[in-house]
Amino acid sequence: MSNADATLSRPPLWNRFSFRLTVAILGIVAVVTLGLLTLVQAHFNAAYREFVTDRFNDQIKAFEKQFNLRRGTLEQDIISASQYAVRPQAAMMAGTTDRAYLDFSVELESSLRSESGAQAFFRLFNADGVMQLPPEMNAGSVNGVPEQTVAELLAPCLIMPPPDADLDHFFSLGYVSFPTPDEPCLYEIFVAPIYLGGEIIDSNLVGWIALGQHLDSAVLDTDSATIESGIFADGHLFSSSIPNSADPDIERIVQSVSIKQPEYRLGGVNYLVFQYKLESTAGMPRAWRVQLYSLAALEALVESIRQLALWFLAAALLFGLALSYFVSQSFASRIEKLVGVMRQIGHGEFNVTPPPGKDELGQLSTAIKSAASELAQKEKIHQALNMVTDPAVAKEMLEGKIELGGEMREVATLFCDIRGFTPLTDGMDPRDVVDLVNAHMRVMADLAQDHNGVVDKYVGDEIMVLFGAPHAYGDDWVNAVRCGLAMCRMRLELNEGIDRPINIGIGIGAGDVVAGYMGSERRRNYTVLGDRVNLAARLCSKAGPGEVIIDQAIRNRLPETAVVEKIDSVQLKGFKDPVPVFKVISVD
Repeated sequence: MSNADATLSRPPLWNRFSFRLTVAILGIVAVVTLGLLTLVQAHFNAAYREFVTDRFNDQIKAFEKQFNLRRGTLEQDIISASQYAVRPQAAMMAGTTDRAYLDFSVELESSLRSESGAQAFFRLFNADGVMQLPPEMNAGSVNGVPEQTVAELLAPCLIMPPPDADLDHFFSLGYVSFPTPDEPCLYEIFVAPIYLGGEIIDSNLVGWIALGQHLDSAVLDTDSATIESGIFADGHLFSSSIPNSADPDIERIVQSVSIKQPEYRLGGVNYLVFQYKLESTAGMPRAWRVQLYSLAALEALVESIRQLALWFLAAALLFGLALSYFVSQSFASRIEKLVGVMRQIGHGEFNVTPPPGKDELGQLSTAIKSAASELAQKEKIHQALNMVTDPAVAKEMLEGKIELGGEMREVATLFCDIRGFTPLTDGMDPRDVVDLVNAHMRVMADLAQDHNGVVDKYVGDEIMVLFGAPHAYGDDWVNAVRCGLAMCRMRLELNEGIDRPINIGIGIGAGDVVAGYMGSERRRNYTVLGDRVNLAARLCSKAGPGEVIIDQAIRNRLPETAVVEKIDSVQLKGFKDPVPVFKVISVD
């Protein structure tokens, strides 16, 4: 054989080892760099969001503290006025509205004239829920809102306390938007029923008192340049920094339970939106504290990291290109020589000398030389056998083929099939279907192993399990039934909380079968054959969702404590006579 025959012609560039190695190294460099960039971006993004979340929690704590301090006096004043102020209660009972407003204004003086300067008002309602018009100076104004409108907005806030309520602590709380001439104003409303003597009896109810305090910009906004804030109520966001055009988006966000830390673009800047539901009494208008945190700083930082990563990527690609070229050329030369040696062996020349070396290619050269020596020896043996026996017999001896066969065994066979598989997977992505079936089969196979069963095969959405072969454990038939019940219980547990629950039916048959390695010379499997196997398959087809169906033979071996229900004998395909079947309820 000539040297030209031992050396392959150089393949096209894209098929060469050196070219592929270069591409691989450059690809690794690119993937690592881009992966690092993605990781850093994700890290900074997560860290920033965690920082913003902490700030939001701190803001809420400060907001709650501010609200609690401000509301403490309001709560105390309105409860004290509604339950212990005898003179205004008597005026209400007598129907002298002006006197009642005057007396109640004295009781609520501290709330109506708060240190913060926030506007406040109160209104009285009689026992029928009709607002009593106040005199001009005693009850406070509502920014020019007509009294009829005030009455209509406050009427839904009149809530009767339950019979077991403690009037010393009972009041209603909510947030009401008043349509003032300029723009809506938000008021925090406290409402308390007025009972003579403080006892909840229908005859003692003289009316309600509603106290409202205007939530102005001092309450709504924060002093941070990166935080826009306000209170959302009645379809409107009350804020001096967030425009009214954001109302529909903010309403969608605060009312959605599925949006977690949504992003919102405002004035060319991306913001993280956080919402916090403010305390309100059941049935009273609700409100949310809304804060928008600017992502401008995070985006600027990520952009600088991206630019730096791109420069690093360019430098790494140039370095990788040079390194891969020198490394690939060295390897390619030795590989070409090894390919030439393999061509010599392919032509029957076993006396070869691969290129030496101490690295992996050197080990490959040693292995090739050893393989060539073994092939030469085998060829000599083959030639010797051909001289003394038929060549076909010699070939079978050298290949070491084994004889196939089987034996009779007493086996219980379990079939577990998914009910309604086609409608269950209708419209699903094929990959999702495979994941669904694999997850189900994995659990079923584990249960089979826990009960000394052996999975024979998977056929589509069905699993076949053997009990008693290839090894018997003495109670294999009972184990098969217990395994079937465990599969049904486990399937019910797994179905909780998932969109596509799986229902299974199980059939178990038992008796003498042929067990062994069956198949062809190229492929064989350990399996079982016989009418008892067919019976188990037919019983499985008759089982309803969550049912375990057995035959008479298994029923006779179950313990006396087993609970089963006899089903009328059924005609099964392949069986001449009707077969008695039982549904298993429990087995101890």
